[in-house]
Amino acid sequence: MVGGHGLADIDKPPLQVVESVPLSAYENGPNCIDGVHTKTGSSGDIPRSVQQGDWPDLSYSYESEIIEDIAPRVGVGVFWGAHSYGKSFAAMSLCKAIAMGEPIWGKETEQSAVAYCAFEAYGSILRRIEGIKQNGGPPDIPFRLINAKWLLSQDGHFADFERHLETVKADFELRGQRLGIVVIDTLINAFAGGDNDGTSDAGEAMRHLGDMAERLGCFILLIGHTGKDESRKIAGSFVWLARADASLQIRVTKDETDAILQRSVYVDKVKDGDMGFTISGFNLDVVEIGQKPNGKPLTTCVVEWFSPDQLTSFSANSAPNTDKPKVSPTDEAHMINVLNLVDNGNRNGMPKLEI
Repeated sequence: MVGGHGLADIDKPPLQVVESVPLSAYENGPNCIDGVHTKTGSSGDIPRSVQQGDWPDLSYSYESEIIEDIAPRVGVGVFWGAHSYGKSFAAMSLCKAIAMGEPIWGKETEQSAVAYCAFEAYGSILRRIEGIKQNGGPPDIPFRLINAKWLLSQDGHFADFERHLETVKADFELRGQRLGIVVIDTLINAFAGGDNDGTSDAGEAMRHLGDMAERLGCFILLIGHTGKDESRKIAGSFVWLARADASLQIRVTKDETDAILQRSVYVDKVKDGDMGFTISGFNLDVVEIGQKPNGKPLTTCVVEWFSPDQLTSFSANSAPNTDKPKVSPTDEAHMINVLNLVDNGNRNGMPKLEI
């Protein structure tokens, strides 16, 4: 007996178990139409793989990372900060580095294709891309900008969104490129209509995003806002960060007039890695990219990264609030309970998104 359980008496399953789920199990779900499973195109059994193993069979092998020591090759991360802090500019610069296979923040990246899903401000993002192109950016990289109109909290939209990404992935593969990162900008617009503050809806959404990342074989990066109280971190439920594989925060210091003095990227969370440090500082340099019809200059910003040791120290009065939000024992217990319910398939609030 080990730990009160008769493990020695249980027949060991093989390390890899492959099962098939009858199509009939999906007949009443939104992903089954006229006897065909819309996610797989199958009219027969749906294969499902379950991996398991006992202690003697288990071994670890290194899994490659899309950003060295920061982001796994497959997973979900959040890049977040307050309005006007430069999240999307920084994310766009990060995507350019990944598409070119260039280092960023002193870390190597795995060269791969980018799908940037603009759930808001499509025209502004085009403007930022133009700024990069005109200021030393490459003329061509494996980068797809998607004018995203889905509401991922609504029935059917998530599946449609994934199907579109599958076509983007296939198109890149025809050009010899692997889809490495999908950016969702912004989280609050992508999941509009759902209860972003609710732990159940956020947990459900993160579970589906994680599953989609596995199926696409890529890293999904959510661009998130803070609420009015920045010390409480991301707007909405804490589950967005609790379930993330990586969390990067844009921080700023301001003067007494609330003007931004400097910006930086803070590693808030990395699963199985170092965290709790500033990885880079950056400036937003204003550049002219053309003229408006009235002859006035048309401008945007480009990111200039610099080492964190070049950041200037300011007085406590101008420093950002870095205190972590307080979570009571009752709230923490509730969080764990809700996450367990979500993982067990007992979902409330957010529409079920059967796969």
